[in-house]
Amino acid sequence: MRILVAYEDDHRAFGQATAETLRGARQHVEVTVVALNALEAEVARFDPHLVICGPPLPRGLICPRPGWVELPPCSNHPTRICVGGQHWESSSPSLEELLSVVDLTEALVEAGGEYDPC
Repeated sequence: MRILVAYEDDHRAFGQATAETLRGARQHVEVTVVALNALEAEVARFDPHLVICGPPLPRGLICPRPGWVELPPCSNHPTRICVGGQHWESSSPSLEELLSVVDLTEALVEAGGEYDPC
């Protein structure tokens, strides 16, 4: 399971903290952090299953992935989530909710099933 976390330079510390939290809670998961302006190149290189990034979400680049999370670094905007084509929003998601997205995405990838990416 590969997760790519991408934020603008102004919020890079938020992205790093998110990645470290995921690594600590799901030690078997590979997590990489990049600047938002390097997202396209890193998606091509790393081929992540789940992308977590700050808004705006580059849908054309992210939608072929099994899962994505548009996680704003501040709680003024809702978090938008998609796993296997199922979309929902959350306001200030907890760590447990974020980990459930990781787990759902991982289960989808392991099952190898078809899904509507967007």
